Amino acid sequence: MLTQLKKIKKALISEGKLVKYLSYIVGEILLVAIGILIALQVDNWDKDQDNRKFERQYYQSMKTELLEDKKELIGQIEYGKRYKKQYNKAIDIINRHDRKKVNELGFIATELKNFSDFRRKSSIYQTLVNSGEIKHVQNHSIIGALQDLESEYLYIERLEDVHRQAAMDNLSTWVISAIQWQPFKVHKPELLYGHIVNNTFVLIVGLIDEKNQVYQNAIDIIDKIIEMLDK
Repeated sequence: MLTQLKKIKKALISEGKLVKYLSYIVGEILLVAIGILIALQVDNWDKDQDNRKFERQYYQSMKTELLEDKKELIGQIEYGKRYKKQYNKAIDIINRHDRKKVNELGFIATELKNFSDFRRKSSIYQTLVNSGEIKHVQNHSIIGALQDLESEYLYIERLEDVHRQAAMDNLSTWVISAIQWQPFKVHKPELLYGHIVNNTFVLIVGLIDEKNQVYQNAIDIIDKIIEMLDK
């Protein structure tokens, strides 16, 4: 086609038809420009496809981590419920002043050393920001949900610290003072039936309830993110 244009150009110049010659010049320029634009479009399409492929791979990795966190959160909720049931039983024994169950009360008191303690697999949002890979997440709703999840995780970490400190404080004071662990024996039953022990169990039950609610909030956000990732 370019050869044909050259022949036409030569003929037009020889015939003195400058306007037509200029028209053909413009035509040649347009052909070159169109060719460049098509090449750029193909290149951009290839890059877009590569970005989408990377985005899908990253979403799959993110989904795997979130599912691991969800499984752990569900386990921690069940763990907390199990001990909450025991602690409520202890509160009932104390409130009824049931001295026949002093050993059971003492055993439950030693269980204060056990508590749910969620530790996330990784900080997905912070990793995205710090690595710069957040640019690959095109769905801004996902980014917003990850920010919400990060806030819940930080709240969980604070609650875990409070629970751990409360458990250690009580174990180091009245539990060790009132109970012999091996062989098991309650040395100070009057201490176990006092208001300090009762308040301790009430406090721990409240912490478990609050933690389980925040765990559930995190699970709900994870489900929301996974739903968006699957679209």
